[in-house]
Order: sequence, then C-alpha cells, then structure tokens
Amino acid sequence: MNELNLGYNSFKELPSTLLMNLNNLEHLWADHCELEKLGTALFSQSESIKDLYLNDNMLSELEDGVFGGLTSLTVINLGYNKIESLSRTPDENTELTQIYINDNELTTLHVR
Repeated sequence: MNELNLGYNSFKELPSTLLMNLNNLEHLWADHCELEKLGTALFSQSESIKDLYLNDNMLSELEDGVFGGLTSLTVINLGYNKIESLSRTPDENTELTQIYINDNELTTLHVR
C-alpha cells in the first residue's frame, strides 16, 4: 500500500504502531481528524512517506523529533491547527520543498 487516507475521522492521537509495517507508504492523509498530539515514535520508521497532510486538526504542540523518520518527505501540511510555536521542522530532510503552516496560532517560528 502506498496511500493511506485517515481523513475526517475522530482520532485524538494516532497509535505509535500504526505505520510500523507500511514500508511502501508514500502518501498519508490524517486531516480533519481532531488530532491533538503526535507521538514521537509515530513516524520513526516512515522513510518512504513523501506527502504528509495533518491539516485541520487540533495540534497545538509538536514534540522534538516527531518528524525524525521522514527522510523522503517533500510536502507537509500543518495548516489550520492550533500550533503556537514551530521550533522543529523536518530540517534534516533534503527532499522537503513545501511546508504549509497557515492558519495556526504561531507566535514563535524557527524554521531552518
């Protein structure tokens, strides 16, 4: 499977084992899900994900290292959340070309 669409569900948090055996997953939609938190282990083995859509949730904080395993990521959409501070982005990512952070509650931004 290379696409997984979890959009428009009522998850507060995604299980840390959700993506564990999805080695070919390239596109993940978890938008409009009421997500409040992303665990640091969620993307730890997600090297193949290229597009990640986390927009329109309730995310207010992103833990350090949460995007650590996303080495192929090209697009991340974090728009329409409640993020106040963005101090960590997938900055170790040489493939990243687009970051959407519109319509949040940002007061601090440290993007490399």
